Amino acid sequence: MAFGDLAQNFLLKRSGVRLNSDLARLSNELATGMKSRPGANATNDVGGIAGIDGSLAKLDAWKTATAEARMTAGAMQAALGRIGNEMTGLQKQLAVTENQSDGPAIATVARAGRAAFAAIVGTLNTKVGGVAVFAGIDTDGPALADADTILAAIEADIATIPDPADKARRVEEWFAPAPVGRFDSGAYAGSTTGKAPLNLSPDDTVPLDVRADAPELRRAMAATARLALAAPPAAPATAAAMMKGSLANLVGAIDGTTGLQAKLGIVEAKIGAAELRNDTERTALMQARIDLAGADPYDTAVRLQQTEVQLETLYAMTARMSRLSLVNYL
Repeated sequence: MAFGDLAQNFLLKRSGVRLNSDLARLSNELATGMKSRPGANATNDVGGIAGIDGSLAKLDAWKTATAEARMTAGAMQAALGRIGNEMTGLQKQLAVTENQSDGPAIATVARAGRAAFAAIVGTLNTKVGGVAVFAGIDTDGPALADADTILAAIEADIATIPDPADKARRVEEWFAPAPVGRFDSGAYAGSTTGKAPLNLSPDDTVPLDVRADAPELRRAMAATARLALAAPPAAPATAAAMMKGSLANLVGAIDGTTGLQAKLGIVEAKIGAAELRNDTERTALMQARIDLAGADPYDTAVRLQQTEVQLETLYAMTARMSRLSLVNYL
């Protein structure tokens, strides 16, 4: 084979490699809508694209932060809703039996109170992704001791008090802050240091620090604990004292929990607004990036078709040359 033939063969191979590379690049640009080599076009602002990419990366981090905040706030709101529902159901039962002296009726409500107290304590020990929600910065362990342990501690504390009315009053006091109450040492297992506000953007933060030792939640536990301690084997006089005034206590506790839910609702709205604002900014940045580095779909499709035709022509020429021999010239 002459030198000219070798050179031509080399040029054909090199052209094939280039056309295949162009075909792959143009196919990717048509599929993604973005140029594979933004800097190849003099009209593209490479520095501007880098700046946009940096801003998009920051927005991705804020997206993760707002999603975590939304999930935590949602878990808190759902937990407070369950607590409110437990007390509302108990309130309806108590409204019928509060002034009754019938032992079985009192026992029924007392058992419902014990179940509600256990449900409230269990709810306040809620974890999201293995992180305690209502325990302040102590996110590893539970916020509270278990319900049976707390009730046993209260029973031991009031055991030596002779007057039933004083016993009932002491149950209320037990949930008060130290030194009057013993809730902080006998029930609360979380931290008294609240969680730091969560960042939603460079300019926005939200507080998500509803703890199990909040006054409103202490009131909810105190109201249901009084009813729980009216259950057998409590003496009839003690049971009656625990029942007396419990309806008013429950109504106050429900109002307090509703207030917490309202405050948390404001936080949830702020999180939603931050998510919307970040998403809007992301959309604007993505459009700006497309304006700078986007591939025109019509132009790309035309060049892709031209490349396919060139590649087919090249294959045809290569096949034709491979069939040439001296016999063809004789």
